[in-house]
Amino acid sequence: MAGNPPRTQLFYRRWSSRAAEIALHTGNDDKMQARCAHSATMWSQIADAIEAGDNDRFRLLTTNLACLAPEDLPGWG
Repeated sequence: MAGNPPRTQLFYRRWSSRAAEIALHTGNDDKMQARCAHSATMWSQIADAIEAGDNDRFRLLTTNLACLAPEDLPGWG
């Protein structure tokens, strides 16, 4: 793995980047901008925990994610 981040870390970094992009392009929708910026921060923190090898922090940050099933998300189920 010399210098290559784990695939799961890259997954969360990509989601963080995408959420940040959306936050920057939401225009005058302050609520959407705040939600996307918060999401970008959370995805980044998860990737940081993976990078640091902090399993406890990773577990804490992803606990609620494990509870979300596609059928619970509007438009996904």
